[in-house]
Amino acid sequence: MVKYIQITSGAGESSLKLKITVLCLLVLFTGCTRMSVEVSAPPLIALSIENRDSSLCIGIINEMSRFAADSGYQFIFEGSENSLKGQIRGITTLLERDPDFLIISPVTSLGLEDQIDQSHKRGVGTILMNSTTRVHNTGSLSSIIACDHVKEGALVSEAFSTLSMGESTQILEIQGPILSSVTRDLALGFRQGLGLYENLYIAAVIENCGTRIEAYSDMREALEKYGSSIDAIFAHNDRLGLGVQDALLEVGYKIPIISIGGSTDAAKAILSTSYYGTVYREDGISPLFSMIRKHIENKSDFDSIVLKSTFISAENARDLIP
Repeated sequence: MVKYIQITSGAGESSLKLKITVLCLLVLFTGCTRMSVEVSAPPLIALSIENRDSSLCIGIINEMSRFAADSGYQFIFEGSENSLKGQIRGITTLLERDPDFLIISPVTSLGLEDQIDQSHKRGVGTILMNSTTRVHNTGSLSSIIACDHVKEGALVSEAFSTLSMGESTQILEIQGPILSSVTRDLALGFRQGLGLYENLYIAAVIENCGTRIEAYSDMREALEKYGSSIDAIFAHNDRLGLGVQDALLEVGYKIPIISIGGSTDAAKAILSTSYYGTVYREDGISPLFSMIRKHIENKSDFDSIVLKSTFISAENARDLIP
């Protein structure tokens, strides 16, 4: 509302000119105020990631940050320390900032249904990234970038078959978080693949291993218990595989390791130690950026992308090293 302000002056004509000038300034000021209110803030992208310290997660965070800066978006993130409870707390914190988009790189695909629903009810575009192909409650998701972990487990058994050259092979399996759907799918695919080969056996299973340090400690115990009866090792992710390799190097054992992830650190280990291979997963960052742009343009159709997985050995490990 424009208020008329009475300003007196000595001369009638001067007083009228001053009144008109003040009125114009008030109208101009009101218009500028309205214009400033109507300017919307740039989209805010929030990332919930399983760990802020691993090289893989650091790479994702850095790429997301560059993408946001180049696109004129805002970017925030919360790490979860590989804990479902930590990820739930982190998502709650992120949602309090009222983001436009929430990207979740989950510790586990199961257990976040309430947070995904809450995000959907707030009108936040929610993208589940690097998850399993068996995801529940997708109606609350804007998009999903999924991995076929069953297929990845089968790729590992196929690689062990090539490595064994038909000889009897006892494999130690080191699994990730016990409640994780990724752990279940990898174990399922691995066992389905082993069923195709009569010479491959699971010697023992170490469950619920989450960190490189835990993998190192568990491997030291396994060496004391099983010794030279272990012919090969399947670690459910590169972090665990590298912890196993730390233990083997310390005692001077050379046991081939295959893990999941395709990280640079695993590639370097393949070229310099008895580390045999890693399953590389197609980069999900580019499809993720495409999805975000699509949703910002108000094209909200549900998308599902299954990332391709490839086995990496010494023959092509250098391709993963910058």
